[in-house]
Amino acid sequence: MFTAIIFFINMLNVDLDNLSWEINRTHYINMIAAAAAFLGIFLLNKNNNETTV
Repeated sequence: MFTAIIFFINMLNVDLDNLSWEINRTHYINMIAAAAAFLGIFLLNKNNNETTV
């Protein structure tokens, strides 16, 4: 949940008039990191649930 909040906060901070890498680099990197963390947590949780059943 926390990673989704970080992702959407950074999406709101992106300059939509100019989507260039130079201007929005930190927001893009934070969004990629939040998505990767969310995916990692999801996969670890899925694997943990499969092994406990």
